[in-house]
Amino acid sequence: MASSCTFERGRAADVITEAAVELGVDLVATGSRGQGPLRSMLLGSVAAEVAAHAPCPVLVARGTNVSRLLVATDGSSNAGLIPELLERWGIFRGTQADVVAVAVPDRPAFELMVGLYTLGDERLAKQRRELTAKSRADADEMARRLTDVGIAATQHLRTGDPATEILAAGEDRNTDLIVTASRGLGTLDRLLLGSVARNVLVHARCSVLIVRTGVVVVPRRKEN
Repeated sequence: MASSCTFERGRAADVITEAAVELGVDLVATGSRGQGPLRSMLLGSVAAEVAAHAPCPVLVARGTNVSRLLVATDGSSNAGLIPELLERWGIFRGTQADVVAVAVPDRPAFELMVGLYTLGDERLAKQRRELTAKSRADADEMARRLTDVGIAATQHLRTGDPATEILAAGEDRNTDLIVTASRGLGTLDRLLLGSVARNVLVHARCSVLIVRTGVVVVPRRKEN
């Protein structure tokens, strides 16, 4: 594998993201400076910002070994890319994996609170059943697809806040690498709630791989 080294000036996240776009890379790999959850949430970490804007998957490394994966799925199109991506890389074949899906309403929390006053108990119960069934089906499908590409996977269904439950599952299963997808929340949702992928990346103790697609054009850096 050929490699090269360059030195750039500028804001780190912007420089890395622009380089990824210009070079057409398949993966951005970076470390985490460990600034702490509070600082990361208030200011944003370089790794989290790169993961939010890079045109390709982003790996944030916090360890040297991967013997157990945790794959978080929400049934989104980006999550659906995970099995194909891991198969293409090939390095995880034979690794054990836990697949986690979290049954929660797919809408912002403030909309859910409004809904609690407008939906009857019967409709709310039906909605919860439908969401639970969908999440279980998403987990089953992901586990099947991973197993088909040589990654033995078992599915787990959890209920609650997605990022919290994914992190808890990672701790419970002694996970070395959490693989999840960025759903590309809009600006308002990101400001109010943050994204699940970002929260997992910021708080996880292990390495995190964020899978996403779609090139985000960033402004060209001005020459000094």
